[in-house]
Amino acid sequence: SSKKPAGLVLELLLLKGLQEGRLSHVVLDQKGDQHRESPRGHWTLQALKNMGEILKAAGCDFTNVVKTTVLLADINDFNTVNEIYKQYFKSNFPARAAYQVAALPKGSRIEIEAVAVQGPLTTASL
Repeated sequence: SSKKPAGLVLELLLLKGLQEGRLSHVVLDQKGDQHRESPRGHWTLQALKNMGEILKAAGCDFTNVVKTTVLLADINDFNTVNEIYKQYFKSNFPARAAYQVAALPKGSRIEIEAVAVQGPLTTASL
């Protein structure tokens, strides 16, 4: 079995007959510490790589994500985060909120919360 990324919480919920996965992720190393000297983009890249592994383990990928919330220690990191985010979410972008917070656990620079739905998704037209 593959190693689970450190600093991760994963819950599975049942909602209206669909299995919905909610995850919240703060980037930590294997000891549970932050890499404070890492460049800004590292935080986002690692968070999204870890998210991809969890989605894969649930039989999903980034196309199953329907909502994300990005919590930033510094809102000035948003453009860097957005450039990396677009490498993982390429079409049918999920709903997203992003904002600066006063502090994140263990001095993290970013936390990404995501809601993913298992199974096929259909695009509704309004």
